[in-house]
Amino acid sequence: DMEATLADISYVTGYALKDWLSGVNVMIHKKAGSDLVTKLRTIVLQEPGFTHHNAKLARDTILHAEKNNLVAPEQYGSRNGKRAVEHAVNKRLTYDILRQTRLPGAMCSNDAKSCYDRILHSVATLAFR
Repeated sequence: DMEATLADISYVTGYALKDWLSGVNVMIHKKAGSDLVTKLRTIVLQEPGFTHHNAKLARDTILHAEKNNLVAPEQYGSRNGKRAVEHAVNKRLTYDILRQTRLPGAMCSNDAKSCYDRILHSVATLAFR
């Protein structure tokens, strides 16, 4: 398939196809029946090949980081061999140790999936180039 070959060439060389340099902003409802701008979510529709390219890049980046021990051991999201239950137990044990030893402590837990509405799509699109 010609498009797959072009996508592979662009992945290896870093060349961005002309169609990949633009996208279409589309506003969709967060809640049905509300047309308030504050209740709409903006998404950017990109070429499918570009989306596939970015998914491959993300997969390869994570595999490289895993292979070279560049990911923090406490990072559990989307990692092979890491389960949510183990993460929950480790977090609970950390809190228990801090409480029992009466040491001050803080833990930062960040799940960025709810931050989608705060993404500046124009900046994100420029970053993909």
